[in-house]
Amino acid sequence: MPWRVELVKGWLLDEYAIDGVVLSKQDSSYLWGHCELHVPVKDAAFAEFIIKHEEKNTDATE
Repeated sequence: MPWRVELVKGWLLDEYAIDGVVLSKQDSSYLWGHCELHVPVKDAAFAEFIIKHEEKNTDATE
C-alpha cells in the first residue's frame, strides 16, 4: 500500500536521517502492483535492518 511506504519513508527520515524516494509500480487504472522505497546505497543495509527489526517488534506486541 502506498501510504504505508510513505509512513516508513517519513519514519526513516525523522528517526535516522535516512532520505528515501518512493517508486510506485502500481497501475493507476486498476490499482494493482507495488511500491518500492529506495534509499542511498550507503544506508541500504542499515535501513533494511531497521525495517525488519521494527516489523518483528510490532508483530510481537499485537
